[in-house]
Amino acid sequence: MLIVDVGNSRIKWEFWKDGYTLAQGSCDTRSAFSGPVDCEWAKLPNPQRLLVANVAGEGIAERLTRWAVERWRVAPEFATVSVVACGVKNGYDEPAQLGVDRWLGLIAVWHRHASPACLVDCGTAVTVDGLSPVGQHIGGLVLPGLWLMRRALAAHTHAIEETRAGDAAVLLAHNTPDGVAAGTAHAIAACIDRVANEIKRRFNEAQCIITGGDARFITPLLTDRFVMIPNLVLQGLLIWGRCPQP
Repeated sequence: MLIVDVGNSRIKWEFWKDGYTLAQGSCDTRSAFSGPVDCEWAKLPNPQRLLVANVAGEGIAERLTRWAVERWRVAPEFATVSVVACGVKNGYDEPAQLGVDRWLGLIAVWHRHASPACLVDCGTAVTVDGLSPVGQHIGGLVLPGLWLMRRALAAHTHAIEETRAGDAAVLLAHNTPDGVAAGTAHAIAACIDRVANEIKRRFNEAQCIITGGDARFITPLLTDRFVMIPNLVLQGLLIWGRCPQP
């Protein structure tokens, strides 16, 4: 079985057989199916199932489907968001509006801990979600990620440019690159801390989990102790694929 997480910036995948990961990899979403993924997937055995979590739009879904059907004669099974799945209940007024990556992350966290939780995914966007003691999604937030924040400053101000990377660890910077790096990183960290504190206030405890490509930059700035877990969406996708679907 091949499981694939198609993000806005990166595609991550794992090939599973008999309960073990036999191969894994990642590539840039924009170059997918015309470069690295094509070469790496061509070496894999034909998967019996192809599970996909896609937040990058219909275009990439169509290219992936065409590639898989032509090479393997296997149609992808795209994960969808529902009212209830795998023990987790969706907290959105319109459940389908919740991103499938967030949904699968919540499923993965619930199956790991089955307790109140604060889940953070630091990618192109940063998402922060809460889980209750009974697996109820209690809502969440979406905000720009580090790259988007910094690009916005460079694009809409005269004096700030995208130059060298600054030091995000400082709190009071003495130059503009450090000020931008630290300001954006601390803004995200403060938001995460606020939500984590609220979840703990409601339920007296919470497992705090962080994932995503920029998690390594944000985690050291957080007040609460967050456990960093890579590829959480893939873990949730694997669980989703084994659960009875409503």
